Amino acid sequence: KLVNSLLQHAVKERASDVHLEPFETELRVRFRIDDVLYEPIKPLPRSLQASIVSRIKIMGGLNIAERRLPQDGRIRLKIAGRDYDVRLSTLPVTHGERVVLRLLPRTTEMTDLKRIGFGEQQMAAIQKLITRPNGIILVTGPTGSGKTTTLYAALSAINSTDKNIVTLDDPVEIQLKGVGQIEISPAPGSERDPDRRDSRSRDGGDRNPGLPDRPPRLLDAAHQRRAERHHPPRRHGGRALSRGFVAGGGPRATARPGTV
Repeated sequence: KLVNSLLQHAVKERASDVHLEPFETELRVRFRIDDVLYEPIKPLPRSLQASIVSRIKIMGGLNIAERRLPQDGRIRLKIAGRDYDVRLSTLPVTHGERVVLRLLPRTTEMTDLKRIGFGEQQMAAIQKLITRPNGIILVTGPTGSGKTTTLYAALSAINSTDKNIVTLDDPVEIQLKGVGQIEISPAPGSERDPDRRDSRSRDGGDRNPGLPDRPPRLLDAAHQRRAERHHPPRRHGGRALSRGFVAGGGPRATARPGTV
């Protein structure tokens, strides 16, 4: 009941995220509203932490016994008569596990470019860009500014039966009918350093300035391509000894919380 009450309160306050943060003697609850964190209620007793986190993990299909690695999940709920996709993320810290819940309403408004609020000139420019046969569109901005909504709305605008659209999402935030969406988030315990990735991708907030904004796998591909331009692969027996990142085809768009 407490978890449901918190989610209902978050929807009522039009919060985009719910943060549960354990400390030595209390469990702090914060809502992100218009990209600013607020503390809507007094901290909860630390004794409630385990039961609240376990309940949320069960709702998201996560492993409740795993407390040492970050985990990501998804919850589908009906709150105040509206359907929501809730993205769930956990991160082990000193006094337990931090939990972030991102609330995404499942409505057609989320994927309609005309309802996002662009002006006529902006809409004309976007329509021209997304209908090109190839290219890259970068969408930048802070957490909650509408990067993901804009990209999914653009995909919805060009989605039709005569097109085959495949996306790489980190992670899949809104499921689009007729679009092949590939989740590229590494699984817990993989060699892609989940602790660093999770600390960087958690909803907004301050980051260690030494960490790159782009995912390591994208940086690896960029460095590989740069190295091959300056040092072409040697050929032995007619075979090129190289590994590259090949991209081509139609427009591609990617987004993750707080980064591009």
